[in-house]
Amino acid sequence: MLGAKQPLQMNTRGYEERGVTEPSSDRCRSSVPPHGSVVHPRSMPPGCTAWGPLPGRSEPTRRWIGFPEASSPRNISNADRDNLRVWIFNRALPSASLLILVIWQIWALAADSGVFVAHPTLAVAVGCLRSVLYVAFLSIPVAVLLLHDPPAASDNRILVRSLAIVTTFFLILLGLLAPSGPVLFRVPLTVDAAALAMTLVGAILGVYAMATLGMNFSFWPEARRLVVCGPYRLVRHPVYLAEIIMSAGALILNLRLTMVVGEIIVVVLVIVRIHVEERLLGSTFPAFREFETTTHHRLIPGIW
Repeated sequence: MLGAKQPLQMNTRGYEERGVTEPSSDRCRSSVPPHGSVVHPRSMPPGCTAWGPLPGRSEPTRRWIGFPEASSPRNISNADRDNLRVWIFNRALPSASLLILVIWQIWALAADSGVFVAHPTLAVAVGCLRSVLYVAFLSIPVAVLLLHDPPAASDNRILVRSLAIVTTFFLILLGLLAPSGPVLFRVPLTVDAAALAMTLVGAILGVYAMATLGMNFSFWPEARRLVVCGPYRLVRHPVYLAEIIMSAGALILNLRLTMVVGEIIVVVLVIVRIHVEERLLGSTFPAFREFETTTHHRLIPGIW
């Protein structure tokens, strides 16, 4: 800021040296340098601001060393707006949407807990445990999306981002908005118990995979660091496997036509999303090809 008592610390990397005039120390401290002069970044004491004519201008203008594109207050404000827009759409909105699901699941857990107090059965207890694990599964990315580092590479195509949104929320919106449709058939009690166990296994795998992925999780197709340990030794996409196991178990418990169609659509979209993400990872990390040879299957162990 002009007129501030503490001088700004400027980054001197990336400055283009052209037509440099070596200033004296009192000139560097001057708030207005002589017309047409440019301060050499290496000759400046710490805290000096660089002056020099910008491209297309004859008058000397204060410029940020190392950021030629942010040479004017207008450009700086545009850069700030771009950063804010990226933060909102890439981090805040996905995190907020998952937080809504967390709150919704906590509400359902409170209802299930009331049922368990009134009728303490094994099925209700397993359902409560599954809800607790699902809350943990959703809470990890809520925090990670706000804290993780920028990606090394990302796929910002609108169609690809739309695919991520639809894959994540399609079944939830379908269950809320679409007619449930007729019950296809009633499953036996043993199948019902197996389906309940599937939802629990899927929740456990999801928490394990999400905790292993940690700060490398991303809502959009992004590459930060290649994770090859833990459940990633079983399949290359254990988070998607966990989600499919949970949704398939819930589908068997309530086998309706609308949800069967929705499950098939989601599985197809997940397969497309896997191909998109692996293309990005393969172009970013040379070690991904070795990962493919050690972890052979993408989604289903022994099949694909």
